[in-house]
Amino acid sequence: MTIHADNTDGTGTPTPPAVLVESLTFRYRSLDDEPETKHHKTAPAEPPLEQPQAIEDISFSLPAGELMLIAGPSGCGKSTLLKCLNGLIPNSYHGTLSGQIQLGGRTIKGSTLRDLALQVGTMLQDPDKQIIASTVEQEIAFGMENMNTPRAEMQERIAGVLVQLHLEHYKEQAILLSTASRRLYASNPTRCC
Repeated sequence: MTIHADNTDGTGTPTPPAVLVESLTFRYRSLDDEPETKHHKTAPAEPPLEQPQAIEDISFSLPAGELMLIAGPSGCGKSTLLKCLNGLIPNSYHGTLSGQIQLGGRTIKGSTLRDLALQVGTMLQDPDKQIIASTVEQEIAFGMENMNTPRAEMQERIAGVLVQLHLEHYKEQAILLSTASRRLYASNPTRCC
């Protein structure tokens, strides 16, 4: 579907935002929340050490085709917000989560990491921390291999991504690219494949 500048599908019908976050709040689970620590306490009971809210009452809408910068000081919740958007919270990081997140008009509540990986990608600040293969082609293939993409389709998609990112000459090259090329390359498995 083509999204027009007025956020309609061309017929005047409004399109849902690419990302919609409403009243999102998250508190990481503390050690006192862990079941095994509750049963093995031998010291006198102390008041629980409650974690502060990592993010609190965040709401925003991001229309399709728009970019958004998330900036702030260390510890303000930027990474926590991204973990909520890509599903690491609540699937891998546990705590108290409330609010709503929609991607393309559909709620992500109950979605698995696998489901979300088809829609959302996260590029880390340091691309070297997310590149795991030894060649450009192998790295592009990694996400598709994990999604059980048939080999023939994978090869076709790899070729398309290499052309799209102007990296076709680096297909079999070991990962010794410039920082800008590594960022393009690190971002493509989930974004393009």
